[in-house]
Amino acid sequence: MSLTNGQKKALHAVARQAGLNDEQRRVLQKGIGGHVSAADRAWTRAEFIRVMAHYEREYCGGEIRGNMPRYWQDQLAALGPNDSLVWRIRQEAAGLPDPMTDAQVDAFLARMTGSEIAKVADANAYWLSRLIEGLKALRKRREAETADSEVPF
Repeated sequence: MSLTNGQKKALHAVARQAGLNDEQRRVLQKGIGGHVSAADRAWTRAEFIRVMAHYEREYCGGEIRGNMPRYWQDQLAALGPNDSLVWRIRQEAAGLPDPMTDAQVDAFLARMTGSEIAKVADANAYWLSRLIEGLKALRKRREAETADSEVPF
């Protein structure tokens, strides 16, 4: 999903309300939502809600102009229980020396589960947690391989 124009405007408006400049807004978006730019086409609804709830809670005193008090924090609480695990999986996959696409992560999960679960969206919390650990192990192995190949003989 990519953000609608209204959602992009909301991200910029709430950053102005919070008193942040563009550079600060981008750092916060990257740290909380995983995306530097509002124009990034990989945003998910959960990531957008997570960023808006953070602004609301940390910068805007619990109320963003034009919304009911705690609106975004309530939206965040209503997200599915696995959304934070899926977000973490995306972060781990993007942090690999050779980043994985969503399709590659799905294939990795299918290989881990013996094709029992074909997509991250269909996995329960147990398998999502195992997938995170698998991606961490893969990152360490790839970093070690990269480090070994850089050692001069």
